[in-house]
Parts: sequence; C-alpha cells; structure tokens
Amino acid sequence: MEKHYLLENSPEYYGNYVAKESFESTTAICFGEDPVKVHEEAKATGVEKPVVFYVCHPGQAHLY
Repeated sequence: MEKHYLLENSPEYYGNYVAKESFESTTAICFGEDPVKVHEEAKATGVEKPVVFYVCHPGQAHLY
C-alpha cells in the first residue's frame, strides 16, 4: 500500500492549523494557532476553498 502524506516537513507545523490548496498538494500555504485566521489568510492568497487541518504532536490525538 502506497503512503500518502498531507505535508512535507510536517514537524515544523506540530501544534498548528495548516492550510493547503487541496488534498493533493503537500505544500502549506500558511499556518497558525487559529483555524479561522489560517483559513482567511489562505483565501487572501487567492485559494477559493483551502483545506485547513490540525497537525498533532507525535503521540497526540486530535478529534474533529
């Protein structure tokens, strides 16, 4: 089974919300502690429907 990664260099984003252009992209547009601000910042770059998700620290669980 092939592995799929949401991000490249994800340790940089531990504990933050990250915005990407799409689920296929592995590059972050922006990140931060506030998901609403991250979404707004991503939209300001011209991305109509950014994908925003939380990157947990290793061993941590995050439920949506």
